Amino acid sequence: MKIFKKIVLEKLSNLEYGQTEILSEIKSLKQADQALLDLVEKTYRKTEQIESKLDHHANMLDVLATRTTHQEAEIKGLKIAK
Repeated sequence: MKIFKKIVLEKLSNLEYGQTEILSEIKSLKQADQALLDLVEKTYRKTEQIESKLDHHANMLDVLATRTTHQEAEIKGLKIAK
């Protein structure tokens, strides 16, 4: 009976160690998951900033194109007026 009890206690000890290892890995996975989520959120925010800047630059290019067209028309009119 002592041998059986010893074997059972060893198996139980191994199971407890295995459970501790599994819990440790789960904790590591949760931390890695959180790090990935943080990275995704930062990437999303940065993408929104870039899109906002692109929209702003596109609007500025439209303004510059309009100004250029008006200035070219004024120059053409001045050349004709000479």
